[in-house]
Amino acid sequence: SRGGFAVNHIDIAPKLAGIIMGISNSAGSVAGMIGPRLVGYILEGTPSTEALWGWQQAFFLPAFTSLAGLVVFEALATGERVFE
Repeated sequence: SRGGFAVNHIDIAPKLAGIIMGISNSAGSVAGMIGPRLVGYILEGTPSTEALWGWQQAFFLPAFTSLAGLVVFEALATGERVFE
């Protein structure tokens, strides 16, 4: 939920929560700008006879990225204060 997401910035760095929120929102915005272009590039490079394969690649990329993020999150995430 939005509440859990926003509060975590305050939990890990009370004095820097605004900066961390800005960085995380910027990362999300950049992904939103790059994603559609990348999907277009993947689909344009796929022959029309293999359109299903192009869509599979287009969905595999964010799935893999999400799984990689999950692994990093599980390894490094904490709810404890990281910065003062």
